[in-house]
Amino acid sequence: MTVGQFEGKESMYAQNEKQKELKTQQIAESALELFQNHSYFEITMAQIARSAGVAKGTLFNYYPTKESIFMDLLLHGYQEYFLAAHSQFDAQKISSLAELRQFLLDLTQDLIENRPVVVRLNALRGLVLEKNWIKDQTVREREKLYHITQSLNQAIAEKISTLTAQEVNQLFFAQSAIISGLMNLSGLDQFNHQQLKMEMKDFHVDLNRQAQEIYAAYLDGLLLRKGSL
Repeated sequence: MTVGQFEGKESMYAQNEKQKELKTQQIAESALELFQNHSYFEITMAQIARSAGVAKGTLFNYYPTKESIFMDLLLHGYQEYFLAAHSQFDAQKISSLAELRQFLLDLTQDLIENRPVVVRLNALRGLVLEKNWIKDQTVREREKLYHITQSLNQAIAEKISTLTAQEVNQLFFAQSAIISGLMNLSGLDQFNHQQLKMEMKDFHVDLNRQAQEIYAAYLDGLLLRKGSL
């Protein structure tokens, strides 16, 4: 094989990989659009294929299961969230626990108000998405997410000397647990997405407000332990 032939094959491989990446993105974006207007269980692979403008058989070449599509969306969504959080943290030049407290509460509001797909999919992850996930694909994306979060945790720990990177990580775990817990409670006054006729005011969940209140109480406990209140 000549150098020219080798370079030609290499270029063709790169083009094919780029086309595959674009097609994968097209499918994921179509699934995301459907998810914004329908529940996860209402969406079918046939609908996603039609929305993406591909044959159903072609769709399975990129995503063998519906769960693999939405797991991909979840992990990419969290990657974007933590990358944005890192940029915001650097820009705000945070240097105290009190400033970090407000930063984390603002992040919580941003996650709930501006990234509802991530919130909804995270509530489905353990019970639904991991049933038919594609392990290699998911592990690869989780490794990316891990490195992104580790970088943010370390950056915060370097600015807030009273916290270790592991303690910062626990703060984000707490944030996720609070939001997911409230999400699991938020549908008790509904059945199959229909509002129940019975009066159940105590089952109504204001996700943003209540998540902020519970998380604020958790963070205040941290400040007390660290002697900053």
